[in-house]
Amino acid sequence: MCNIAGYVGNKQAAPILIEMLRRQQYYDGGAGTGIATIHNGVLYSTKVVGDVDELLRTTDALNFPGTIGIAHSRPGGDDVEHMHPFLDFSGKLALVANGIFGTTNTPAYMDLTSQIVNSYLARGLRPRSAIVDDGSGMFRLPDNTCYHGTETYALRTGELFDQGMSVCEALGKTLTERPNGIVAVALHADEPDTIAIGKLDRPMSVGLIGEETYIATTQFGFPEDLAFDTVVQPPYGVICAARAGELTITRHRVENMHMELVTAEIFKKAYDLTEAYLRGKKEDPKNLWDLEKMYETEWKHIWQKPYCDCVFQKDTLFKPYAELSYNVLYAMQKEGKLHKVLKLRNGRYPMYHFYLD
Repeated sequence: MCNIAGYVGNKQAAPILIEMLRRQQYYDGGAGTGIATIHNGVLYSTKVVGDVDELLRTTDALNFPGTIGIAHSRPGGDDVEHMHPFLDFSGKLALVANGIFGTTNTPAYMDLTSQIVNSYLARGLRPRSAIVDDGSGMFRLPDNTCYHGTETYALRTGELFDQGMSVCEALGKTLTERPNGIVAVALHADEPDTIAIGKLDRPMSVGLIGEETYIATTQFGFPEDLAFDTVVQPPYGVICAARAGELTITRHRVENMHMELVTAEIFKKAYDLTEAYLRGKKEDPKNLWDLEKMYETEWKHIWQKPYCDCVFQKDTLFKPYAELSYNVLYAMQKEGKLHKVLKLRNGRYPMYHFYLD
């Protein structure tokens, strides 16, 4: 699961974004890192294969100008063009996302995505992420190269913005056309005071303090020395506008999807299951991927309803597993009993592993 950071306020955004990524990246990230900021109507963006240290070593990201920006850390991938942010064709919109395509990977979804991309190809526009791969990629062009599915959300949101929509309206329409198991965050150089947040089933937290707004996949990413006035988790299926010192729930909704909410009863069941799973694992700590395997089995039974659905697939699990898992772990940390150990996952990527006293 990817990690996202965002900031809009009265300070230089880049150092804040990079520090928030650094705090989050080893929960599930660190394989690819990118950032985008806006200053004087210009979008500054760069990305690398590697973690935050690689971004700082090989780019000038730390010195990017602007008091608004977004950043992203990915847990896998070997090609820089498949890292986030993704830009639209104008180079003025940047979008990052966290999630998976599995919940809506149906012929109807893939056909609609192909129609959108083929319309760009017909105009001589080609996705930047199109690369030659090993044949396993989901999203393919007629020449059999593979592009990243998230890029299509950036391209479509930018296209709708160019047609006269605000960045929030454009993101809402994009996600309504193809609802998926993601959270998407976007900004546009021509609307330099707003970060649009479209949250479906992935986690997102927003902290407000004075004239500043901090955005992170999880509260683990927020600076510990800040006493936020408010910390909220945006609602599902409604586009929110983050501006300096405020978060606005807009009228732009994501249609064609339904999400089961986390009740106090569901949270307690998830907490108890996670506690039992992590207790006494000091010699064999577990990471988020390990937890996900547990969620796929034992967590199936904690929900009140058998399924939630979207327009592309019925009986699918549109349930906020990822957000719930982060919230459970954060609660355990606040209680002082969660311990983290940095170990390699699959012998390759550093990742936090957890155990309890």
